[in-house]
Amino acid sequence: MFEYLTETMLHTYFLAEAAVGRFCEDKRTLFEAFARIFLLDGAERKRLRELVQSEELAALTSEQRYMQYRRLKQYHDLRQDGPEEDPAVGQLIDIKGSALALAEKCRLPLSVTVQTVACENLRTAADRCWVHILVVRGILLREGIVLGKDETGGAQDIRKAADWNSVGGLFAALYYGLENGGRYRAALEDRLFRDGRSDVAKLVENVYGKAEREEGKDHFLLEKAFAQNSTVRRELYSKAYTRLIYSEAVDDKDKEAVVLSPNKELFMEASALPLKLSYLPATFCGEQLRSARPLAAEETAGLIARAENYDLRGIDGYRPLCLSSDSEYMTERYASAFRRAFPGANVCRIEVADLANYDLEPTKHNVFVRECAEDRFNVYLLFFRGEIREAALETVKNFLRTAKRRRFHLVHPGISIDLSPILPVCFCDGEAEARLEDVCDVVRVSPLTQEERLRLPVEIFCEKIGAYGAENVAMAPAVPEKLADYTPDEMEKILDAAVREHRKTVFELTEELVRSYYRLVCDKRQTNYGFGGNFHE
Repeated sequence: MFEYLTETMLHTYFLAEAAVGRFCEDKRTLFEAFARIFLLDGAERKRLRELVQSEELAALTSEQRYMQYRRLKQYHDLRQDGPEEDPAVGQLIDIKGSALALAEKCRLPLSVTVQTVACENLRTAADRCWVHILVVRGILLREGIVLGKDETGGAQDIRKAADWNSVGGLFAALYYGLENGGRYRAALEDRLFRDGRSDVAKLVENVYGKAEREEGKDHFLLEKAFAQNSTVRRELYSKAYTRLIYSEAVDDKDKEAVVLSPNKELFMEASALPLKLSYLPATFCGEQLRSARPLAAEETAGLIARAENYDLRGIDGYRPLCLSSDSEYMTERYASAFRRAFPGANVCRIEVADLANYDLEPTKHNVFVRECAEDRFNVYLLFFRGEIREAALETVKNFLRTAKRRRFHLVHPGISIDLSPILPVCFCDGEAEARLEDVCDVVRVSPLTQEERLRLPVEIFCEKIGAYGAENVAMAPAVPEKLADYTPDEMEKILDAAVREHRKTVFELTEELVRSYYRLVCDKRQTNYGFGGNFHE
């Protein structure tokens, strides 16, 4: 009597009516919302709306009432003395009975008389991941019926159901124009053809356009899982399986091996990996790099030009940027600038010399895997300085090669994951520079100009005042000139010690005090101290 699409729509509508329909003042609005989503034409909608408002349907308020109806009908059929029944109404009763049974299975008590309790029951059922309930709640939230309007929350529910190959979820996702529409069209078309509903598939194509076949590949694996893996149930959405099945970071063969495996431990390990890495667009603020060394215009311009190539990080020939400097202070200054240059990114700092064997093992605890943040742009700042073990150096150099990052192989679980969306930025000292030239685009930080040497002590002093909250600490005007002969690292040590020691007092750093702090914090050397003489340590 009723076609596939009409029957699917009615079942979803009756489920919504069972959940919150008694609190909906305008049943027509509720009905029309579901009818539009399932592409019912105007004449069919009008006919069905009149049928669902019949007395026979209204009397059906629980699964128990439906079972009583079925027993009474069976009795009259045997005696052949029952009243004549409209076949359409009889089918409607069966559809509603099925929806009432599902409502009770999902723990939606039909006897609730308080709207807030009914809404809470619906929320609980959706949180338990019943797919049909996700569709219902998603539509109610998008339409603002009973639950209040929440388009974002509704889209989340609908997207979950659609990702789980629910027909209702797929229709709703297409109707509301949710992202991944091409994938949803392909998944719905394949589902309809598989169910022998080519006529409905043609209707979907006429309304939403023809699906591109390459857009709908992942749902085939989900259908395999429904058929072969008893832990994957069509009626219960699983976020963990969805993350793995639709992950762009794992290739199809590895996905299939894990998803179809009866080994739950293997699946749990795989699902804990950063599976949603992608080439997210990033905001790059080159002015932050310029601020690290504003006076070296030519050098910073070249550095910014190289840094802007970060969007090529997925190409095999990509060479990560590496800044080389023997000054720890200048290295840290540039590292801080890179951190600020990618606002909102997950910036991870890794000291290669500190990496232990545990950090480099091919497991989910590997340092490059565990530091990833899903759905964010990931920037790894890698520092090569000091004494670095050869094994650690070679492992990290492999990570810097795009081809190795793209297929980053793990032993536990046995899977390869694509880490090429991660942007590596390297910092090294002169000793490590030669060892990185074969895999990195090395930029040597040039020596400070005289103007920078005069300016840098003031900047460092202001940084220390802010860091230690030393509001009453000052520096004599002649001190920057006296500090100009020191290296940036020595400047930083002297000023850090002076401000830290006197941060709670009224204090002025003079030329004489600079001499005393130099003796305390700097290595012994002979240095030209300015104003005509040599200062010997």
